[in-house]
Amino acid sequence: MSPRVSRSFSPPISHGEGHLKHLVTDSLVYVPSPPLVLKAGYLYRSVGRGLLVVDIAMAGEQLQVLNALDLAKTQWYHFTAIVIAGMGFFTDAYDLFSISLVTKLLGRIYYHVDGAAKPGILPPNVSAAVNGVALCGTLAGQLFFGWLGDKMGRKSVYGMTLILMVVCSIASGLSFGDEPKAVIATLCFFRFWLGFGIGGDYPLSATIMSEYANKKTRGAFIAAVFAMQGFGILAGGIVSLIVSAAFDHKFKAPSYQLDPVGSTVPQADYIWRIILMFGAVPAGLTYYWRMKMPETARYTALVAKNAKKAAADMSKVLQVDIEAEESKVEKLATEPTNSFGLFSKEFAKRHGLHLIGTTTTWFLLDIAFYSQNLFQKDIFSAIGWIPKAETMNAVQEVYRIAKAQTLIALCSTVPGYWFTVALIDYMGRFAIQLMGFFFMTVFMFALAIPYHHWTLKPNRIGFVVIYSFTFFFANFGPNATTFVVPAEIFPARLRSTCHGISAASGKAGAIIGAFGFLYAAQNQDKTKTDAGYPPGIGVKNSLIVLGVVNFLGMLFTFLVPEPKGKSLEELTGENDQEDRPQVDQQSPSTRTGPATILVILTTITSLSLLSPLSSLLSPPRALKSGKLSRAVGRRLLLVIQVVDLAMAREQLQVLSALDLARTQLYHFTAIVIAGMGFFTDAYDLFSISLVTKLLGRIYYHVEGAQKPGTLPPSVSAAVNGVALCGTLAGQLFFGWLGDKMGRKSVYGITLILMVVCSVASGLSFGNERKGVMATLCFFRFWLGFGIGGDYPLSATIMSEYANKKTRGAFIAAVFAMQGFGILAGGIVSLIVSAAFDHSFNAPSYEKDPVGSTVKQADYVWRIILMFGAAPAALTYYWRMKMPETARYTALVAKNARKAAADMSKVLQVDIEAEETKVEKLAMEPANSFGLFSRQFARRHGLHLLGTTSTWFLLDIAFYSQNLFQKDIFSAIGWIPKAETMNAIHEVFRIAKAQTLIALCSTVPGYWCTVIFIDYMGRFAIQLMGFFFMTVFMFALAIPYHHWTLAPNRIGFVVMYSLTFFFANFGPNATTFVVPAEIFPARLRSTCHGISAASGKAGAIIGAFGFLYASQSQDKTQTDAGYPPGIGMRNSLIVLGVINFLGMLFTFLVPEPKGKSLEEMTGENEDDSPELDMQPPTNRTVPV
Repeated sequence: MSPRVSRSFSPPISHGEGHLKHLVTDSLVYVPSPPLVLKAGYLYRSVGRGLLVVDIAMAGEQLQVLNALDLAKTQWYHFTAIVIAGMGFFTDAYDLFSISLVTKLLGRIYYHVDGAAKPGILPPNVSAAVNGVALCGTLAGQLFFGWLGDKMGRKSVYGMTLILMVVCSIASGLSFGDEPKAVIATLCFFRFWLGFGIGGDYPLSATIMSEYANKKTRGAFIAAVFAMQGFGILAGGIVSLIVSAAFDHKFKAPSYQLDPVGSTVPQADYIWRIILMFGAVPAGLTYYWRMKMPETARYTALVAKNAKKAAADMSKVLQVDIEAEESKVEKLATEPTNSFGLFSKEFAKRHGLHLIGTTTTWFLLDIAFYSQNLFQKDIFSAIGWIPKAETMNAVQEVYRIAKAQTLIALCSTVPGYWFTVALIDYMGRFAIQLMGFFFMTVFMFALAIPYHHWTLKPNRIGFVVIYSFTFFFANFGPNATTFVVPAEIFPARLRSTCHGISAASGKAGAIIGAFGFLYAAQNQDKTKTDAGYPPGIGVKNSLIVLGVVNFLGMLFTFLVPEPKGKSLEELTGENDQEDRPQVDQQSPSTRTGPATILVILTTITSLSLLSPLSSLLSPPRALKSGKLSRAVGRRLLLVIQVVDLAMAREQLQVLSALDLARTQLYHFTAIVIAGMGFFTDAYDLFSISLVTKLLGRIYYHVEGAQKPGTLPPSVSAAVNGVALCGTLAGQLFFGWLGDKMGRKSVYGITLILMVVCSVASGLSFGNERKGVMATLCFFRFWLGFGIGGDYPLSATIMSEYANKKTRGAFIAAVFAMQGFGILAGGIVSLIVSAAFDHSFNAPSYEKDPVGSTVKQADYVWRIILMFGAAPAALTYYWRMKMPETARYTALVAKNARKAAADMSKVLQVDIEAEETKVEKLAMEPANSFGLFSRQFARRHGLHLLGTTSTWFLLDIAFYSQNLFQKDIFSAIGWIPKAETMNAIHEVFRIAKAQTLIALCSTVPGYWCTVIFIDYMGRFAIQLMGFFFMTVFMFALAIPYHHWTLAPNRIGFVVMYSLTFFFANFGPNATTFVVPAEIFPARLRSTCHGISAASGKAGAIIGAFGFLYASQSQDKTQTDAGYPPGIGMRNSLIVLGVINFLGMLFTFLVPEPKGKSLEEMTGENEDDSPELDMQPPTNRTVPV
C-alpha cells in the first residue's frame, strides 16, 4: 500500500512496523537516536493514546527562551504589553493631532485684526511652525531614541520618552509671554521636545511588542499598538468637545459677525492650554507599568548577552521553567553573523534592500497620508460640519472642528486601523501594503482626473466618499504595515535603530505632505492663492503627483520581505552559522526540504506499539544520518506536539475519514441540498414584506382617504410576526427531534411542512378581510414552524458531513443561501408585478383611489407567496436520498456498521466498522450526560449562554432594520410616495429596492464570511462584526438630527449599508455556524435549536418592539395607531449598546476553527488519569 495515495482509510500503524518505516522514510525524516523514544514514551503517558506529530524544526542554535516566546499561546501578558505600549501611541496621537483642533483659536486670540471681515488666523509661517515643529522633533527623536534603544536597552530608554512627553505636554499648555510671538515661540519650543519624546516611542514600542509577541500573531499585536493612535485621535476630539462645550455654556459670547472682539472671551485662552495639557494624563498613568515591565528577552540574550536574566525574566512572564543556556549565548555571540554593524558590507548585503524598502515606502506613504490637510476644509464644508468662521464665536469654532475630527476618527480612522489588526496575520503584511497603495493610487487619480467635476456643489458628497476610501485604505494598508515590518526584519542589535531610521524617513515625508503640498497646491493664478502663499501648481496637478507617489509606494513595496508566521531570528538570520554547508545559507523564505517536513505517526492504540516505534526511530530505519545532519545543521530540535485530541482518544475511523477528507463533490452536494432549504426559508420569511402594502390596499381601503389603505399596526405585526413565532417554536421542537429521531428522518418533515404551508398561504380564504388575514396568519405560523426546523437540522447535517479544515465555510455557505433566497423573492415579485402591471393598466391612487387597485391584484401576492413551494419541492427527493450523518449513526444511534457503510459509499473508500470501539465510547460518562445535568453545565453551560445571548442580541439589531427601510428607500429615490402609484406598481418598486439591497449588501456580506471564516476564525469575524455594528449605530445615533436633513441622507444610507454588511460579514453568519460545532452529537441539534430560538426571540423584539419604541415622544408625531415611544435617536443608542453587549458576550464562545467536532465536545474522552484531562491546545515538549 502506498503511504501517499490510499483508497482505504485505516490507521497505518495497525499494519505494523513495516508500513511506518515506509511512511517515515518516504517523508524524508530522520530522528537522531533511540533514547529520544523514552521521552516520547513519557509524553505518551502524559497525554494518553495520542495522535503524535513529530516536527523536526530547523532550530539551528535557537535559544529555549526565544523558542518559548515564539510558540507561546496568546495570553494575558501579550495584552498587557499591547496596552502598555499602546497607551504610549494613544498619547502620541493625542499630542500630535490635538494641535490642529486649537490653531484656529490661537489665530483668533493672538492674531486678531481690528475691522477685519473674518476672525484672525495664524500667518502661514507661524501655522507651519506650530503644526510642524512637533513633526521635526518626532523625526529627531526617532533617530536618537532608536539608536539609544539598541545601545542601552528598550526598557531603559522607554521611561525617558514618557517623562519627556509628560513634562512637555504640561509645558506646552503653560506657554508664556507678553506678546503673541513669545507665546508661540514658547509653544513651539516645548512642542519640539514633545515631538522628540513621541519620536522615541515609535521604534521602542514597535520593537518591544515584536520581541514579546509569538510568531503566529505578532503582526496583529504590533498593529494593535499602532492602532491605539486611532483612539488617541478620538480622545483628542472628545476632550476638545467636552472642554469647549463647558466653556461655551459657561461664557456665552456672540458670533464674530455680531461682535468681533466679544466673540473671543478672555477665558478662551484656557481652552487650548487645557486641551494640550491633558495629553500628559495617559502618559503619566502608563509610566509605572512601563518601569515594571522587564527588558525583552531578545535584547537581554542576543544584545546584552545575559542568558540567565533573559531566562529568569521570561520564566516569570510565561510562568514556565526556562533553562539559562549561557554557553549557547556565548557561542552565538562569536558568530560573524551576529557582529556586523549598520554601516558594514555584510549589513548592506543582508538587509540593505530591506532598509531601502521600509524607508522609501514609509516616506512615500506619509507624503500622501499627511497631505489630507489639503482637502480637510473642502470636506468639512461639503458635509456642513463647519459653518463659516464669522458665523461662530471662538469657542464654538473649536467645538465644531473637534466634532468633525471625532466623526472622521470614528467612521474612518479607527475602523481602518483595526481591519489591519484583524487581517494582518491572515493576509500578510505584503498583501495589505500592496492593496492599500493600489487603492490609494486608484482613488487619488479618481479625484484628480475629473477634479473640476468634484468642485461642483452637487458632487461634493462623491468627493467625500472617495476621500474616505483613500483614508480607509491608508490605515487598512501601508500606514499600519510600514510601522509593523521594520520591527520584524532587522537583527535584535540593530532593530530599534533601523525602525527609527524608517520612521524618521516617514516623518520627512509627513513634513513634505503637510506643508510642501500646501504651497504646491496653491492656484497658479496669484489672485486666487490663500493669504500669504505664493502661486503653486494647483490642486489638480498636486493630486496627480500624489497619485504617482502612491504608485511608487506600491513598486517599492516589492523590496519589503513577508515576515508572516516566521520567527524574528529566522527573518534576520541571527541563528545562521558560518561553517554550515551551502544548503543552510538560503533565505528564510525559501528554506525547505527534510528539515521542515511534518510527519503524522497516526493513532497509537496501545503502549506495546512504542517498541516498534522505538526501533523505527533509530538511524538504520531512516535515511543516513550524515546527509540529514548536514542539511539541518549541527543540532536538531525535536518537538513532539499533541494536536487534535479528538483524534487522540478513541477516534473512530469513519469520523477521522470525514475530518481529513479533501473537499470533493459530496461536500458541494450537501451544501446545495441543505442550502436550498435555507433558500426557501429566506424566500418565505422575507417575501411577506414585499406584499404587505398590497394587502393594505386590497383589504383596508378607506373611502375618501388621501393615502392608500395600510394594514393596522396589530394586523401588520401579526402578518409579519406570526412566521417568526412559528420559526421559534419549530427551532426548539425540531432541534430536539433531530437528536431523538435522527437528522435525516426529521429533515423531510420540515420540507413537507414548508411546501404545504407555502401553497396554503397563497390560497388563504375568507368572505371578509378578517377571515383572509386569520387564514394567512394560521398557515404562515406553520410555515414558520417548518422553517424553524431547517435551522438546527441544516446546520447540524452540514457540520457533521464537513471536513474540519473547511467546515466553517461549508456551514456558512448553507446559511449564505439565504441571500439568494431574498434575491429570488425580489426577482419573482418583480416579474409577477411587471407582468400584471403590463396586462392590467391602472391609474395612480391620486387619480382614481378605487381603480388604482385592480381586482387581479389579489392574485399577485398569492402567486408570490406560493412560489416558495417550488424550490422546497425540488429539494425533497435529494434530502430523502441523503444518508444519515455518520456522527449521529455512530455516536447517538450506536450503529457502527451502518455509519461505516454509509460513509464508505459517500467517500468511496473502505472504512472498518469498529463496533467494539463504539460500544466502549457509549459507556464513557463523557458520552451520557443530558442537557440539564451538572456535567453539561460545567462543560458547555457558558458556551450555550454565549451562543444564545449573542444570537439574541444580534437579531434585535438585525431585524430592527425595518425602522430605517422606509427612510432609506425614500432617501435614494427608489420608492415614490404611495399615492403617486397604483397598487401593483408599488409592489414592483418595493421589490426593486429589496433586490438591489440584497445584491449590493446582503449577498456580498454573507459570502465574505464564507471566504474568510476558516482563515480569520469565527471569533474574529463575530467580534469584528459586532464592533463595526456598534460603531456605525452610534455614528447614526449621536448626530441623528444631522442625518435627518435632506442633504445628508446619502451619508445615512452609506452608514446603514455598512451596518448591514458587517452584520452579514459578522455575527449573522457566525451565530449560525458555531452552535453546530461546539456541542456533543447527541445534543447538537437541540442546542442549535435553543440558540436559534433565542435569536428569533430577539428578532421579534427587533422587528416589532422597536417599531413601538422608536415612535416620537410627542403624541402628535407618532405613526397612525402607535402610542408614543422613546424616539428614534434613543432607540438607535439602545441598539448601539445592544451591539456592544453582543461584542462582550462573544468572549463566551470558543473558537472551533481547525478542530474536529469531537475535539470541541470532548466526546472521545475516557477515564484516563487526571493528567489526561488537560486541554489539548498546543501542548509542546522540546526534546
